[in-house]
Amino acid sequence: MILKRLENNGIPELKLNELQLKMKQQVSEKVDGKTYKFEEVNCAICNSAKKELIGEKDRYGLYFPVNICGDCGLVYTSPRMTQSAYNEFYNIEYRKLYNGVEAARAVFF
Repeated sequence: MILKRLENNGIPELKLNELQLKMKQQVSEKVDGKTYKFEEVNCAICNSAKKELIGEKDRYGLYFPVNICGDCGLVYTSPRMTQSAYNEFYNIEYRKLYNGVEAARAVFF
């Protein structure tokens, strides 16, 4: 792995509030419990399977494997959540994790 600070240790890079910590835990449990399924993908540009792992977590400390293509240099996620897992994540946890509030404020709309 290229970036040791992005090792999948579960430690967030940001200061999270109570709701964000709750959502992080909920997502982690769904990943660990295989509720959120993942799929391997090749490079979207050249379709190469040759890749090098750059990092394993996102800024929240969640599992998020990022690779660089060994042939064309594209940076991409693989394995990544399946479409149904992404749908559930964005419908249930994303906004609370990202904004740290239960519901979007009026200014959002």
